[in-house]
Amino acid sequence: MQRVLNGSAGAGLIKNILWLNFEKILRMALNVFVMAMVVRYLGKGDFGILSYYIAFVFLLEPLWSFGSNQILKSEMVKNPDRNKCMIFSISVFKIFSSSIIFFAVLFSGFLGIWEEKFEFLIAIILVSAFFFRSFDSIEHWYDSQIKSKYNAITKTIAFVLISVLKLLAVWFKAPLYVFAILFSVEYLLVAWLQVVFLFYTEKLAGDKWFDFILLKDILKKSVPVFFADVCVVIFMRVDQILLGNFIGKEVVGEYAVAQRLCEMWYFIPSAIAITYFAPIVSLVNKDDVNYRKRLLQLYQLVTLISLSITIFFLVAGAPIVRILFGVQYHGSAGILSIYVLSSIFIFWGIAQEPWDLANNMMSFRFKRILAGCLTGIVAYLILIPIFGSKGAAWARLGSFFIAYCFFNLFHSKTRIIFYYQLQSLKVWNSIKLLKKLF
Repeated sequence: MQRVLNGSAGAGLIKNILWLNFEKILRMALNVFVMAMVVRYLGKGDFGILSYYIAFVFLLEPLWSFGSNQILKSEMVKNPDRNKCMIFSISVFKIFSSSIIFFAVLFSGFLGIWEEKFEFLIAIILVSAFFFRSFDSIEHWYDSQIKSKYNAITKTIAFVLISVLKLLAVWFKAPLYVFAILFSVEYLLVAWLQVVFLFYTEKLAGDKWFDFILLKDILKKSVPVFFADVCVVIFMRVDQILLGNFIGKEVVGEYAVAQRLCEMWYFIPSAIAITYFAPIVSLVNKDDVNYRKRLLQLYQLVTLISLSITIFFLVAGAPIVRILFGVQYHGSAGILSIYVLSSIFIFWGIAQEPWDLANNMMSFRFKRILAGCLTGIVAYLILIPIFGSKGAAWARLGSFFIAYCFFNLFHSKTRIIFYYQLQSLKVWNSIKLLKKLF
C-alpha cells in the first residue's frame, strides 16, 4: 500500500476512505431493512407521494446552496487560515436561501396552486429540512481536512435514531406526514451533533466569524457550479416528477424502489473522491507523475466497484425486490435491471469532480452536464409516455453516458479523463491495484 500511495500519506487516504465507508456501510445495512419495512407499510401510493416530493425538494437544492459546496472545499484546502469565517459565512447564506425557498413554497399554498392540501403539507415539511442542512459547511470542512470520522460518527448516530423512530412509526401505523417529519429531523440531528463536535474537538483558524466580501467571492466562483448543479438535479430527479405527472404517483413508488437500491451505493465514489480531492488539488502543476497516478487509481477503484454492483443486481435484482418489498413492487425488478446500468457513468461523474475543480474546468463541466440534461429531458418526454417507468430508466442511462463519458471527447483537456475511463475498464489491472491497496 505504501509503495502505491506514497507511504503514510497513502495510508491516510485509505484510512479516510474506510471511515467514510464505515458510516455508509452501516447506514446501508440498516437502511435496507428499515426501507423494506417502510415501503411495505406505506404501499405504492403513499411511498410514491413521499418519493415524488423528496424529488421536488432536491430540485430546489441548487437554489439553496448556489453551487457553493465544491468551491468551499477547494477554498478550505487553499486557505486554511480563513476556515472559521468560511464555515459560518456560508451557513448564514444558506439560512437566508432556506428562508426564501420555504416562504416561496408556503406562499404558493395561499395562491391555491396545490390541488391536494395534504400533499402541500408534505412538501412544506420536507422543504423545512433546508434550514437544518444550512450547517453542512462543517461537514465540508472535515472532508477538506481528511477528518471524515467526525462526519461518519454524527451521521451514524442520527441515522440510527431516526431508523428506530421509523420502525416505531410503522409499528404504531403512523400517517404519511410523520415519515416526512422524520426526513427533516434527521438533518436537524446531524447539524446539532456536528456543531457540538466542531466546538469541542477543533480550534478553527481566523478571528472573524462572518465576512461579506469572502462570501461574495465564494458565491461568484460558484456560479458555473450552480448552473451545473441545476442541470444535475434536473436529470437526476426530474424523472420522478415527470413520471408522477404523466403516469401517476404509484408508478413513482415502484420507480423509487429501484432508484434507492442503486443510489444506496453512490456513497462509495463520493467517499473515494472526497479522499482523493485534497491530494489531487495539491499535486496540480507540481508533481505530474503522482498526479496522473492518483487520477488513474481513482478511476480504477470506482470502475471496479461499479461493475461489481451492476453485475450483482442484474443477477439477483428480481429476487431481492420480491423478498424485501413484496409482490406489489414486482414491477421494480424490471426497472432495476435498466436503472443499474447507469451506475458506472454516475461513478465516473462523481470521480471527475475533483479533477474539474483542480483544473478550472467547471465551465466545461457545466456544458457536459447541460448536454446530458437536455438529452435526458428530450428522452424522458419521448420515452415516458410510451414505455412508462422503463422508458425513464433508459432515458436516464443515455443522459448519463453523454454527460459523464462521451462529452469528455470534446475538449483537449478532458480527453485524458476519457482515456482513464477506458483504461479503468481493464478490470484485471483494477483488481491488482485493489490487492496492493489492501
